[in-house]
Amino acid sequence: MTTPAPSAPAASGPAASSRSVRQGLVASLLLIVAPAGALVLALVWRDRLPDPLPRHWNTSGDVDGTSGFVVFTALVLGAAAVLAVLGVVLARRARDVAGFSAPLTGWLTWFLSILYVGTLVASLDAARAEDVALPWVWILVALGVSMVVGLVLTKLLPPTVQRPPEAVAASSGLRLGDDEKVVWVGGARSFSFVWMGGLLALAGAVLLVVVGWVGLVLVAVGLLMGWMHSITVRIDDAGVRAVWGPFGWPGTRTALSDVELVSIEDAQPLQWGGWGYRMSTRGTAHMVRAGEAIVLERRGKKPLLITVDGADQAAEVLTALLERAAR
Repeated sequence: MTTPAPSAPAASGPAASSRSVRQGLVASLLLIVAPAGALVLALVWRDRLPDPLPRHWNTSGDVDGTSGFVVFTALVLGAAAVLAVLGVVLARRARDVAGFSAPLTGWLTWFLSILYVGTLVASLDAARAEDVALPWVWILVALGVSMVVGLVLTKLLPPTVQRPPEAVAASSGLRLGDDEKVVWVGGARSFSFVWMGGLLALAGAVLLVVVGWVGLVLVAVGLLMGWMHSITVRIDDAGVRAVWGPFGWPGTRTALSDVELVSIEDAQPLQWGGWGYRMSTRGTAHMVRAGEAIVLERRGKKPLLITVDGADQAAEVLTALLERAAR
């Protein structure tokens, strides 16, 4: 009897673990270096800076808000440091969450730190805060560099994907009577959305005193993420309804007559275009987190994926409803 040759080992074990540790260490250093470097520059240039410092410019480029050096530094770099520390903790303790949150925390940390350094550079040797002009190009530099850092962190801490998602056709042991009523209600939630939404809103509130319009955008995005941290799914004779947030908006409804087949999938956000309500080449997705989901094959449309806890139960009920409709 011939013993088959062993297959090549997968990229796992000590080597893969060591590489993961190194990547986590590099990501942690990348998060910390921005606020730490900005603080060092502030201390070195302290004697060359006016006090108070300019903290806000109007649309004409004139200073219309100032803060003391200590208060301004504590406010901006304090927020950047909190974001950096949170990013380090997530990178070390929750790899799946880090793949979502590390780019965002890195972007915010570097953006705040670069804006702070830009304010210092513009204020060097100025007699008073009102004489300082902050070039708008510095904001573009902050946006560009922080986006690059976010991309680097995405490469260092990718979301864990154990295997390509495989859709498994649902089967139903249920057989519904012609007059039997059935309603299934479930949902899914992501506390990462709450954390990231809160951090964005916090960073936006800080930026309101420096760059008003950027701060407003971040606050709005943060509140939106907090709103869309959960999804509720209802399945009944009318079809499938999926709604976001505590007040059930926005949402979608798919009539039972439009569903051809339902399957179960171990979904990964990046393979459906990301988190939230997404439209991609694969179809439409209500993606609140990675993991179990139902996939609806729809007549004349691309598939619809909905992340939901208890996806097997949801698929079983929906399959039973489809079978009864076919009878």
